Amino acid sequence: MGFVDGSLRALLVLIDDQGKPTTTLNPEYLLWNRKDQFVLGWINATLSDKVAPSVYGLNSARPAWLALANKFASPSRSRINHLKRLLQTLNQGSMKCAAYLDSAKQIAAQLGAIGKTIDDDDLIAYIVSGLTHSYHPFVTSLPLPPETKLSLLKISKQSYYPLNYF
Repeated sequence: MGFVDGSLRALLVLIDDQGKPTTTLNPEYLLWNRKDQFVLGWINATLSDKVAPSVYGLNSARPAWLALANKFASPSRSRINHLKRLLQTLNQGSMKCAAYLDSAKQIAAQLGAIGKTIDDDDLIAYIVSGLTHSYHPFVTSLPLPPETKLSLLKISKQSYYPLNYF
């Protein structure tokens, strides 16, 4: 964690064991750099194709982490509204179910990262309201609490389900 939060700072490159300037590389720097590049590689490997350009050209874990934090953890009112609207209007469309669920979870996680967690019942309501017709039997078998069904009725204006479905 120290590589991304800044607590494990880069060591000086050309300094000897006594802290004096030298022309040879500091062996501790070489170890620090190897670990930092490993963490940077891990960060890059976990990014989607859409997000990867956000850290293109950054050569250390800390700047990459800060770039991602600035992009996704911005708690501005417009960002919060945008993410909520994305979640409320998310539809499965031609996506496979796993991809659709991942999309919903990513949006909910982004909201959580900026301190606006989504209640589980609300998240289920948003997900269910965006499912395609092929999931009707599954949806009707869910033991949804009455308040969730009411939420679904409110959301269903842009849904595949008619208002009287539930």
